Amino acid sequence: MTGRLADRAILVTGSTGIAAATAERAAADAHILEYAARKQPLAGPMLDPDEVAKAAIYFLSDESRAVTGQALAVDGGWSIVSTSAEPRP
Repeated sequence: MTGRLADRAILVTGSTGIAAATAERAAADAHILEYAARKQPLAGPMLDPDEVAKAAIYFLSDESRAVTGQALAVDGGWSIVSTSAEPRP
C-alpha cells in the first residue's frame, strides 16, 4: 500500500501496543500480570495507554513526515523477548 500511495504523498504508518493498562486488564489475575511482566521486560506488567497513544501522535505530527511503511512496536520489549517454550496463562 505504501508504494501505491507514495506518488500522492500519502504516508502509511502504524503502531502496535500490547497489554496496556485498561480497566479490564487491571482486573486480570495475578498470573496473567506476571506473564505479561516477563514478556514486557522494559514496561513491567502493563503499558500505560498514553505510551501507545504517543506513538500515534508521533505519526500524526510533522516530525514523522519522512517515515512511511513502518509499524512502531510499542510493546515494552514483548516483540524481542523469546519465551516460545513458556506456556500462556
